[in-house]
Amino acid sequence: MKKFSRIFVILIIVTFPINAIVFAGTDNQKKTKENTVNSSHTESTHNSSKDKKKQSKEVAETEDNSLGKKLEQENGELKKESGQIKAQPFIVKYGMRGESVRTVQTILMELGFYADAVDGVFGNNTLNAVKDFQLAHKMIPDGIVGDATLAVMKRAEPIVNRNMRSFFMNASAYSAYDPGNSQYTSRGSFLRKGLVAVDPSFIPLGTRLYIPGYGYAIADDVGGSIKGNRIDLAFDSHREALEFGRRDVVVYIVD
Repeated sequence: MKKFSRIFVILIIVTFPINAIVFAGTDNQKKTKENTVNSSHTESTHNSSKDKKKQSKEVAETEDNSLGKKLEQENGELKKESGQIKAQPFIVKYGMRGESVRTVQTILMELGFYADAVDGVFGNNTLNAVKDFQLAHKMIPDGIVGDATLAVMKRAEPIVNRNMRSFFMNASAYSAYDPGNSQYTSRGSFLRKGLVAVDPSFIPLGTRLYIPGYGYAIADDVGGSIKGNRIDLAFDSHREALEFGRRDVVVYIVD
C-alpha cells in the first residue's frame, strides 16, 4: 500500500508539469493566433485606408479633369461666339434706327450727299443720299450700306466745299421726250441732262449747281409747278426720267 502511494505521488508530480506545459502551449498558441488576427486586421484597416485615400484622389483627379474639360469647352464656345460676333457684316438699310444709321448719316453729310437731320432714322432722305453716293462712285444703287459701301464712304473725299451754300430740295425728273414737254428750256437751250428747272425767286437762272447723284448742273429752265424748294432735273431719255422718279436731294450752289 505504501509502495502504491509513492507511485501515485510520483505520477501527480510528473503529471503536473506536463499539464502546465500543455496549458502554457495552448495559451501561447491562442495569443499567437490573436496577434496574427490583430495584425491582419490592422494591415487590412491600413490597406483599406490607403485604398480609400487612393479612391478619393482618383475621384478628385477625375472631377478636376471633368471641370477642366468643361472650362475648356466653355472657353471654346465663348471664343467661337466672339468670333461669330466679330464676323457679322456691317449692314444699314431702310427702316433701321440707331447709332449705325447715325454714323452713316454723318459720313454722308460730311461728303456732301445728305443735308437732313442726323437722327439715326433710316428714312427716304437717307435712302436717297445712299443711292446718290453709290451712283457717284459707280456702285450698284441699292440703297444698302454694307461693308463695301461703308469702306468706300470712309476713304471718299468730299465732292463739294463745306462752305458752299446748300439747300434741301424736292426733285422730280423730266426729259425732252416726255409727252407735252418742250425740247428747249426757257433760256433757249436744248433740254438735256445737266440743265434743271428752278424757281427763279429761290435760285436765279444761270446759277451753277451741284447735286449729289446727279452731278453738276445749270439753272436753265422754269416750270409752273416748280416753286420754292422744288427742282426739276433734266435727263437724256424718258426712261431715265422715270427711273429717277421723285426724291429729296441736296443742292449746292457752286457760283
